[in-house]
Amino acid sequence: MKKIITFNLLFLLIINCLVLYAFADNSVQVKIPVEVKNGGTLVMQAHDNSPVPNPESLELIDGQTGEFVIDFLHTGDYSYSIYIQKDDRDITFDSTIYNIKISVFSDNGSLKAYTVISNAQTNAKCSEARFDNKEIKNPDIKEKQHQEKTLKKPYTGDDYRLALYLLAALISAAGLFALSIIYYRSAIKKENSDN
Repeated sequence: MKKIITFNLLFLLIINCLVLYAFADNSVQVKIPVEVKNGGTLVMQAHDNSPVPNPESLELIDGQTGEFVIDFLHTGDYSYSIYIQKDDRDITFDSTIYNIKISVFSDNGSLKAYTVISNAQTNAKCSEARFDNKEIKNPDIKEKQHQEKTLKKPYTGDDYRLALYLLAALISAAGLFALSIIYYRSAIKKENSDN
């Protein structure tokens, strides 16, 4: 009887791990390239419960390129915006905002993504989000820029399957608890039979 219960518990644990593996494998990763002249912090803001990019902000130096990475687990249409966050340096920050539209769809059981990057002001499609900060030559503009400094916090639409992982942990804990009870009972029976 103990062998049957042990086998069933191990079987449930293996099935549990396979289910987690199947869900983890069905995802698609999208990378959004960005570049900034004269350096700065770029922020990617998620809209309408879109998954949060990793990282949410990038600190780039002059001419450096980087990319925002987003993992998608579900089909759907997702939207983001990328802008440069102003800081206390004496430069004119590029005010361009880029809109990113990502359509995630299923193709023969696997997820695929189609990405469109466009300038929010001109609606022109772009291959990357490129920002051009300029050095300030007029001291009056420098003072005005310090007064207009604002910070925006991005929306964090955490979209991970927490319930699935909690269920898996609960099933695993229950299996381990049942195995420990079986082992404890067998040890008591063995001890009683020895006496």
